[in-house]
Amino acid sequence: MKISFCTISLTKHTEDFEQVLKFMNTVGLKYADARASNPSGHVLRSMSTDERKNVVALAKKYNVEICSLAGSVGSKFSSEDEKVRDNELQEMKKEIDLAVDLGASVIRVGTGIPYNPDPAAPFDPVIVERVLPYIREAVVYAEEKDVKMGMENHCLSMSVYTDKLAKFCSTVGSNNFGVIYEPGNLYGNLKDYRQGFFDQKDYIVHTHLKDGYPFWFQGNIVNTLYCTVYGLGKLDIPWIVRNLKSINYTGFVSIEYEAWHPEYNLPDPEVGIPECKKFLERVFDLV
Repeated sequence: MKISFCTISLTKHTEDFEQVLKFMNTVGLKYADARASNPSGHVLRSMSTDERKNVVALAKKYNVEICSLAGSVGSKFSSEDEKVRDNELQEMKKEIDLAVDLGASVIRVGTGIPYNPDPAAPFDPVIVERVLPYIREAVVYAEEKDVKMGMENHCLSMSVYTDKLAKFCSTVGSNNFGVIYEPGNLYGNLKDYRQGFFDQKDYIVHTHLKDGYPFWFQGNIVNTLYCTVYGLGKLDIPWIVRNLKSINYTGFVSIEYEAWHPEYNLPDPEVGIPECKKFLERVFDLV
């Protein structure tokens, strides 16, 4: 396993990816989950060939490799409009091409299947059947390009229900399609992240990691994670790392530091992110 870093953690540098890479070099972070959400990402599907080459050259300059694209393309696959779905498929293929050009092995994709607050209720079969053929066509393209696609456990989509997401992955039926395991999002949404691991362990292609504890903010639709520096929250991070190792997981565990939420009162990223890195390195050594 390797430690990576979600560049969304440095939102103040949205328009200057070089500053993100410089920061990563300073604190010794070598692998980037590059924010890829058009139009506010650090890397964009609209980039020209020269712009992509420049990103690769900048990353090399600062001793960083881009391991993953943290976007959300695919969320429109549930649209009733076939033209919208077809266009979203082309955008997903463009995201896969961007990953290839930047050297990333994983892209984060949206589920396209809306959240259902009733965990006992099945997801709308009409929507699922609408989404599946587009995911499958995208996966064929991803297989050709040797890129993996992952749906992140996240509130407000079906992916917060780990048993259902695992079943969806099984239905897609490709080793290039799976789960971005996000125990913090599960825990914040009052889901069992340990059971979530066992539900999804055969499909994990990438891991995002936060620490904190469940909290209800007034006005929120769902419960969320009140984020902390690693070790100050209530997630059992050693358990997470130990169990990833137990399945011979060789991918990345990516630090996600949500300092853009002022309500969390997190230390400045320049202070908190190095602390998270040190904590995770200690856990890697001990587990």
